[in-house]
Amino acid sequence: MLVKKSLSLVAIAALGFMVNGCNSKSNSSKSITGLEFEPVQISANDAEKKVMRVSEKLTVTYDDNTTKGYPLSYQVLAKMGDDIGNGTIGLMTDKNGDAILKSDGSEDISDGPDGNSLIHVGDKDYLITHMEERPGALYNTEVKLENGTLKAVDTKPVDLKDIGGTIIN
Repeated sequence: MLVKKSLSLVAIAALGFMVNGCNSKSNSSKSITGLEFEPVQISANDAEKKVMRVSEKLTVTYDDNTTKGYPLSYQVLAKMGDDIGNGTIGLMTDKNGDAILKSDGSEDISDGPDGNSLIHVGDKDYLITHMEERPGALYNTEVKLENGTLKAVDTKPVDLKDIGGTIIN
């Protein structure tokens, strides 16, 4: 059975604050001078190490010394092997973009998502996910903020053949 790993999206928790908080009319003339996350206790046992935990609150300090708190939470955006739009996140592909198959004939779905980068290009937002395995892979997932929640819209592997591919990202 394939073990699906969740995308590590702790940084995404702050996105809701940035999109909603920084764009609010009440703070439009203020500059942010500080960010403080409420502490999260270090895991005390194996069970706690297996659960995603995130700070429950982000406090923003502005240049006029006012502060505002924003509640944070962790939500799974996608799991490796999920179909998102026209693609399957984590599907390992060869230089031609074809699925790599395992020895049993099943598709090779990454079990090593590592880092994520959230980028804004034009009028869209994307999450770039790095796969920590051979062959290396990057996935480009378009995301949208709907009703305060980030949603995955479409995903596809980044075509790396023009640079000779990659090994481990």
